Amino acid sequence: MRRLAWTVLLSGLPSAGCVLLEEAPDPSQLVCREDSDCAINEVCFPDGCGDPGRDIVVEVTPNPHDGLHAQDFQVDAIRPELNLALFGPATVQGSTVRATSPVGSAPRPYNEPLHLTARGESALLPGVARLFTADLVPLNGAWVLPVGTGTYTVTLEPEDLGLPPVRGEATVSPGGAVPLQMVLPSPNQVARLEGRVVRQGAQLVDAALQVQALDADLTPCPSACRWNAARAPSPWPCRWRPRSAPASWCA
Repeated sequence: MRRLAWTVLLSGLPSAGCVLLEEAPDPSQLVCREDSDCAINEVCFPDGCGDPGRDIVVEVTPNPHDGLHAQDFQVDAIRPELNLALFGPATVQGSTVRATSPVGSAPRPYNEPLHLTARGESALLPGVARLFTADLVPLNGAWVLPVGTGTYTVTLEPEDLGLPPVRGEATVSPGGAVPLQMVLPSPNQVARLEGRVVRQGAQLVDAALQVQALDADLTPCPSACRWNAARAPSPWPCRWRPRSAPASWCA
């Protein structure tokens, strides 16, 4: 059964329009070419036959400038007039702490600048990607990231290059405030790698570079180091948090 997705953008306008979100599929994937190829009460859509009055999802974007991002609603029945009750901002309510030594000591709130990236997709509209970012300074370790509804992987990257990024998962519903605690490693949990990238003749590379660590089985580690060699040619300022296994450098 196909799913129809309608999107509505509200930004203080007296009226709102709806747009059917469709992408033309590969011709080889078509299962129908006209309505007569479908069953009774179904019509032919680009991704197959379906009942145009069922499996409707409405995406409403009230006002992104005020932190009111996309909200998704399942519509049980199509009526001439459809009223939707919008919710307030959906947010990830984050808490960032830094582990301390020795092991077992209470972590302390992290209050330094950081960059947040929430990357995911709608929970009701498969394939509808959503991305939200923010640069901020936590207050007593706490921060808030407004997002649209959906399921996200949240990546926290400290401005301090001596700390690797950390990740967490969050599923946000309309008007929801989802708590997410993220723990940065203590100094003795961070492995520092130093090196040089040179051209033929031992000439240092003077370009923006990225270093990606690999695990023991050659799987890329989730944390990568980026820096501009033209501004800091040596050494590269990369740190990763090792797992418990000594052979692994991955965070």
